[in-house]
Amino acid sequence: MSENNALKKNKTLIIVGMHRSGTSLVAQWLNKCGLAVGEELLGPGIGNIDGHYEDKDFFHLHEKILAVNNLPTDGLIGSGYIHIPTTLFEEMTQLIQKKNTLHMEWGWKDPRTCLFLNYYNELIPNAYYLFLIRDYQEVVGSLIKRGFAVKEQAWLERHTGWFKRLKWRQYKRAKAWKQHIKETASRYLNTHILYNQKILDHIKKPPKERFFIANYRSLIKNHELTLNTLVNEWGFHLEKKSFASVFKSSLLSERIDFEGYVSSEDIKKARRLEQMIRQSIH
Repeated sequence: MSENNALKKNKTLIIVGMHRSGTSLVAQWLNKCGLAVGEELLGPGIGNIDGHYEDKDFFHLHEKILAVNNLPTDGLIGSGYIHIPTTLFEEMTQLIQKKNTLHMEWGWKDPRTCLFLNYYNELIPNAYYLFLIRDYQEVVGSLIKRGFAVKEQAWLERHTGWFKRLKWRQYKRAKAWKQHIKETASRYLNTHILYNQKILDHIKKPPKERFFIANYRSLIKNHELTLNTLVNEWGFHLEKKSFASVFKSSLLSERIDFEGYVSSEDIKKARRLEQMIRQSIH
């Protein structure tokens, strides 16, 4: 059997979405259903207490690509041309070949995958895509909260005295919170715009029968439709497992008022992109 014929038997699911859009949640659930999502996964952290469910192989590869482009390795960017050098493209190719050797059915999630969809489409032309979208207000608000929690934890670790911590809680925290929103809201919104534009550009391409778009808010009610598509339409061999076992209602946190710190044009752009993507939802 030729290598090309052998690879055709592999099924690959690429879980795609902006940061804080439910990709970790879905990867965790599908992993329970039987999908291989990585041999070594990124562990828990602030905002993802159950783990990120990110394959470290792809995680570190994406970090290296962003680093050689002099871009933040977290992928929270609003613009910037990304070039993959030959050595890293070969590493990407070899990584996919390795996964195909290890698993007949496999997938991965890393929000930064959005930035490299054209490359993955070239390397895995028969891949299936599960796109997760979430309202820009919830995404940006969640990123703001997570980022501030990281800063606050670092501050408290540096200042262990009870008096300084009291002053933090009573006086400094509110001021630091407002400053954090001012410094980050526009960056996060522009990242959301960029990632959704990448998603929209990709879903315009055929074959559309390999795309499924799910809304983060509706997953708790419509997760069975997602699984049925993977199993009945795409032929993945997965078992039905409880979505409620991984979903936490606390993830649906209250929205944060940040729109006074971002441009009205960016808000319009974010809304327009979301609407265009939603029009493509199954």
